Amino acid sequence: MMMYKSKLILSLGLLIGLIYHGFSQKDIGKLSLTVMSFNVRYDTPKDSINTWKNRKEKVAFVITSNNIDIAGLQEPWINQIDDLEGLLPAYAWIGWSRDNGKSRGEFVPIFYRRDRFSILKKGIFWLSETPEQVGSKGWDVKYPRIVVWARFKDKKTKREFFFFNTHLGGEKARFESAKLLRAKIDQMSEGLPTIVTGDFNDTPDSNTYAEMNATKYQRDLNDALSVARKKNEELFTNYLFDGNDQDLKRIDYIFVSSEVIVLDHEIINKRIGKYYPSDHLALKAELEF
Repeated sequence: MMMYKSKLILSLGLLIGLIYHGFSQKDIGKLSLTVMSFNVRYDTPKDSINTWKNRKEKVAFVITSNNIDIAGLQEPWINQIDDLEGLLPAYAWIGWSRDNGKSRGEFVPIFYRRDRFSILKKGIFWLSETPEQVGSKGWDVKYPRIVVWARFKDKKTKREFFFFNTHLGGEKARFESAKLLRAKIDQMSEGLPTIVTGDFNDTPDSNTYAEMNATKYQRDLNDALSVARKKNEELFTNYLFDGNDQDLKRIDYIFVSSEVIVLDHEIINKRIGKYYPSDHLALKAELEF
């Protein structure tokens, strides 16, 4: 009798193990979330009426009024992040500065709803030939450039995904940085849904953009605007505060891996009062996977 019970327990254990081993994210309910990429402009007195102290509430409003779950921001300094932290109590953030990996210089922080997500892993790498070297500069950039990333877990559905945020610079460096970013995503993302936000400082006809969409990598990425089921008519992202930029381009993007469905994509062309909240427009994408 004891031998029979032992065999039964062993069989049940093996069965549970097989079930657990076969369990995947496909067996979990779908996750819907709204993400944003937003270059919020660094804090400088030369912006006059559009200095940060006059814009910070507007930037926070863009995030909250669009019900953003996760936002990749570009260019803020630590004082700007501190301001946003106070203005966005429902959000937590991660990030490190590009100059020394601490608090000196610009950031590319990721803000996320603390009630929806937990972070399983997080990190930073520099866009250079030595990506793990703090403060390293690659190719022809004047300043260090970085990527901040996190592996998120949705608290309700238990779905996991990766989120990368960046701000590219240089001319040769933008293309080389795109190659490095794609290679890192292949190495790190473990086949999970992947979202990339950033100011790439390059247009859709550039080698940088082509590299971000290249099919030679293990993980496919798509420009969210290109694959969106619904989108607005705005095509440019680099407006000046007063809307008088004479060299309009699309240089800010959200990229998603192939299993991510883009339900809606919007380049948010809305002033608050007379001026825009930043010299870039924010991008919003409603995603499902």
